[in-house]
Amino acid sequence: MTLRLELLVPGAPLRRANPAPVTVTLINAGSSPVLVDRRMAPGYVDSDSPADFAPLAAGARISTEIDLLGWYRLRVAGAYRVVAHYRCDEEWVDPPAGTFVGVVDSAPVTIVVE
Repeated sequence: MTLRLELLVPGAPLRRANPAPVTVTLINAGSSPVLVDRRMAPGYVDSDSPADFAPLAAGARISTEIDLLGWYRLRVAGAYRVVAHYRCDEEWVDPPAGTFVGVVDSAPVTIVVE
C-alpha cells in the first residue's frame, strides 16, 4: 500500500482537564498520486462533500490536529494505547471513481493521562 498514517502525541503526560492536541498525518509513500478524502477530521458522519476528495501527490502529506481528550473523555488516569485510522469506506460516502477505499492504521503509541 502506498498510503501511510502517522500519529504524533505529546511526550508529556496529558491532563484530562486540558486540551490534548495530537497530529495525524496521511502520507503518500508511493510513486503515483492517490485520490483521498483530504478532510482528515473525526466525527463527520453526516457530511460527505465530494469537494473533500483530491489527489495526494507522490511523496506528499496532509496533516490535521485533533483534540484527543476533547473527542475521547477518559475518566481514569493511566497509560493508554492509541491508534489513528484514516478511513474511506463508510456506507454513506460516495467517493469519486479511483479514490482509495479502505482503512490505513497508524502504529500504536502510548499516552499517559493524569
